[in-house]
Amino acid sequence: SSIVLCRSRQFVFGGYAAASWKSSTERYVEAPDSFLFTLVNPHNIAPAKFMCQRPQYAIFASPDFGPSFGLGRDLVFWYYMTSNHYHNFPQSY
Repeated sequence: SSIVLCRSRQFVFGGYAAASWKSSTERYVEAPDSFLFTLVNPHNIAPAKFMCQRPQYAIFASPDFGPSFGLGRDLVFWYYMTSNHYHNFPQSY
């Protein structure tokens, strides 16, 4: 398991993966205890935890991605992106 913490401008957010991303092929990994979270944002929204609603798609393991959460790529950290992260929340969370 692992935790990802990201700070981008006025946002602090991340996720916890209850399984490993290590994989030589692309595949979804079932990890029911995984979650996303927000800690700080400019909208004064209180810290929140978002449990995975579709645990069979909790994380996406790929040799081409960094940490990736959810079927619709709720939160992704790519190795090759200049912004280093992408979100399409909510999909599986």
